[in-house]
Amino acid sequence: VRIREYGRTVRGVPIRALQAGPTHPVLAFVGLVHAGESGPELLLPALRRLLQERPELLARAGLAVLPSLNIDEREAMARGVPWYLRTNHNGVDLNRNFDADWDEIAYGYGLDSSDPVAATYRGPAPESEPETQAAVRFLTEASPLAVFSFHCLASICSDAFLAPAKARGNAAYEQAAGRLAKWHGQGMFPGVPEAGRVHYACSTGSL
Repeated sequence: VRIREYGRTVRGVPIRALQAGPTHPVLAFVGLVHAGESGPELLLPALRRLLQERPELLARAGLAVLPSLNIDEREAMARGVPWYLRTNHNGVDLNRNFDADWDEIAYGYGLDSSDPVAATYRGPAPESEPETQAAVRFLTEASPLAVFSFHCLASICSDAFLAPAKARGNAAYEQAAGRLAKWHGQGMFPGVPEAGRVHYACSTGSL
């Protein structure tokens, strides 16, 4: 396992990622984009178990794991203030700060992503935040076949994938996404015929 730093948080904490196995092909995993959601508590034990119990799988594909992106605010949560935090230390929702149609205002959860006091504030510019920049460096270097971004509050995963809302109507994309979602659903929820759905709901500026 190789460990590398890809940047630092607003408060100067190193943002590190782990890589195991070959550098191509690679699957990437990103946790803690929002401080109150899943990250190292799922990804690190999963990687450890894979290395201990199924290391032969790493001959087929490498893993690139960035377990903790929004480290500053997770630390604040760990100290008890408050039970759920979404933005980084600058008050920016990292999952609205990526350069993916960032200039279009999103109104998810009834909030305006251009409003600096909103919990979904997109920031002053695309990729303005050091955490977002670190994630971009990590993913650019890894060049993964797929990225699993963990956005769960109380569960490991569901049988559904989220896809960009703008992708609806793109037949080739919908076919590819549907195939991957079906494989995921069958693997995670065997025997459930309807498992493996795609919801076209990802906001502008999201990972």
